[in-house]
Amino acid sequence: MDFCVLGSGGRECGIVKSLINFNTFCISNFINKQIKDIVKDYIVVEDLYSINGTKDIILDKKPRLVVIGSEKFLESGLVDILKLNGIDCIGPCRKLADIEVSKIFARNFLKFNDLERYNPDYNIFYDYNNEAIEEIFEKFNYNFVIKDDGLCSGKGVRIYNKKNYKEGFEYANEILDNKNSDMPKKLLIEEKLIGKEFVLMSFCDGINIKHMPVVEDYKKIKLGSDINTGSMGCIIHQNHSLPFLTESDLYESQELNKNIMKILSKDILYKGILYGSFMKTEDGIKLIEYNARFGDPECLAVFSLLKTDLGIIFNSMGETKLNEIEIEYENKNVICKYLVPQGYPDNQDKNIKYELVDNEFIIQAGLEFIKDEYFLTGSRTLAVIQNGDDMEQLYLDIESTIEVINDNLFYRTDIGNPKEIIIDIEEESLYEKAGVNITEGQKVVDNIKDLVMSTYNEYVISNWGDFGGLYNISKYIKSKHLNNAILVNSMDGVGTKSILATEILGVENGLRNLGIDIVNHCVNDILVKGAVPLYFSDYVASGKISAENMVYVLEGMTRACIENNMVLIGGETAEMPDVYNDLNYDIVGNINGIVEKKKMINGKKSIKKGDILYGILSEGPQTNGYTLIRNIIRDNPELLKLENIVNVHKSFLNDITEIQKNIKINGLVHITGGGYYENIPRVLPDNLGVEIKLEILEPFKSLMDKGNISRLEMLKVFNCGYGMIVFTNPQNQKYMSNKYKYLGIVTERNGDQIKIN
Repeated sequence: MDFCVLGSGGRECGIVKSLINFNTFCISNFINKQIKDIVKDYIVVEDLYSINGTKDIILDKKPRLVVIGSEKFLESGLVDILKLNGIDCIGPCRKLADIEVSKIFARNFLKFNDLERYNPDYNIFYDYNNEAIEEIFEKFNYNFVIKDDGLCSGKGVRIYNKKNYKEGFEYANEILDNKNSDMPKKLLIEEKLIGKEFVLMSFCDGINIKHMPVVEDYKKIKLGSDINTGSMGCIIHQNHSLPFLTESDLYESQELNKNIMKILSKDILYKGILYGSFMKTEDGIKLIEYNARFGDPECLAVFSLLKTDLGIIFNSMGETKLNEIEIEYENKNVICKYLVPQGYPDNQDKNIKYELVDNEFIIQAGLEFIKDEYFLTGSRTLAVIQNGDDMEQLYLDIESTIEVINDNLFYRTDIGNPKEIIIDIEEESLYEKAGVNITEGQKVVDNIKDLVMSTYNEYVISNWGDFGGLYNISKYIKSKHLNNAILVNSMDGVGTKSILATEILGVENGLRNLGIDIVNHCVNDILVKGAVPLYFSDYVASGKISAENMVYVLEGMTRACIENNMVLIGGETAEMPDVYNDLNYDIVGNINGIVEKKKMINGKKSIKKGDILYGILSEGPQTNGYTLIRNIIRDNPELLKLENIVNVHKSFLNDITEIQKNIKINGLVHITGGGYYENIPRVLPDNLGVEIKLEILEPFKSLMDKGNISRLEMLKVFNCGYGMIVFTNPQNQKYMSNKYKYLGIVTERNGDQIKIN
């Protein structure tokens, strides 16, 4: 045999496909059919990373070279054992593999070899010390990265900022706790680097080095997320560099890889792949980390351009003769995207049957072949790779390919999208002179992109900046096994609460809460029909646009969208100086949800005489009645001290979902504008009425007393303490009365439909 390839993921599949002209065998713990159809022999071992079992098979087969796939083989010391038995590897020995295996070793290696300028500021911890850790957080201005020192399959790095830094204490303690390890644990806390990431991989024989095209990798599960994965995809540009890199940047990165290889090879030759993950910052090129093997999917993108036979390259590395060959690549753009199971990386689907639509652009990865059927392993499932001369057309081509082959897998639609929204204007255009600041409007677009895309899920098929948001409703219906599904739409606004919220809470907190308000308000409106939210779009208008203030609004909206498990799919920001006062905001939302027809809540048909009404607390006026509230406060400024006067509009989605798991709901009423007297009749049969006994709660009682407002007027305007009313059969009284307030009963109508005492 010429080569032995260890492993059967996407990386190993790409390697095997590139070694098709050589005799190759594969050792793995499951069958990857794409690999099996190529190799001469395919050996399945239960414990793939056990040195003895794997070693014995290799020694029996006697390949010329063993190609190391996973870093776990490097950590195990398998390379050392094979070399002692006369078999060379494409992968370094255990000592040199520390450049990847230990993140602390890599940082100190640069530091002690006069290469510290490529390190961020960092601190090492061997024991948990809350005070010392907080000092480091403060030193880094609460923008920092925590790294588990050991191998974590690309998932041991977590990024923190001022909003979530407290979670950093928990992660640091989790790493250093040692409960799940016999070995002492260590961690790194580093300053968070700001800039653009790129990857440079190099073929190394210990003396000579040959660099591959530069790759831009996308490790985040989705844009705007802090969750790292093995990688969701990558791109290569036609010139084998990236738009943000200068020739000097590229040369410096290549020289760093070269120097690292030479220093590592002082006593033992470093033979294998050196993978440098870098970031271009304002302070120059910085090292994120080093790997000692091919990146996945970076190598797949590289292999798609490689003109020189990979087997020839490997043989030259084994013989320390890389200098004697020229490695050639096509000058084309490449886009590679991974399709992953739902819930990846933490709660992924696995052992689920998968219907594979085969395609020439597919690399099989986390797919196990058992008795002529494919099953998800829980790892990344398929890589789709295409190349071409025009990046825009290439992006459209790969999206079309994925549309045909995808079967309920998740992927990032943004990877490889070349379209950027750019407004090229003069410093003082006529439009700006008229009072509309286009530049500030563009800043809004730029600043909210990550926020909006952090809400995207596998059902979003539109691209950032499209004229319309696209949501794959047929895919959603199929994945949820819905029959006769009904779409439910609603639209509303926060009204003049926008003025009072910013006055009481300040601009930042006020606008952020208003963003939450509008989403939750809309969620509650469709919830009355039993619908779960799918996607949301917004309209925000002001006399003067502030990019910073718009970010606050969108932070609230995105937070609420994520909490309600929905997508912020689009929106509009309008600056209209003649319509609105400066810095006052009109905030409107539009929502679409879905419900099965047989599960739809229809009070007009379902509510019966004798049904009981229960109230769910509102936590404040929600988003209605604020014109009256502001008038009352104008004469009674002490009311500004009321804590819950501008509380966020609560989403009742979780309450109603939990109730529906236990009992049947006959009707729901969202108490918004119009209070009890206008909202209850919207769901109540015409021949029935309700008798309600209701105590007006705070802050409504204080508003009523100070404003000299009648009880009847209060009930016509406000929710008075209860934001959602649930109608259900009397036999459910025991369950409901444990959690919610009994408000009244449904009766035969006799005169007024609504009677409130």
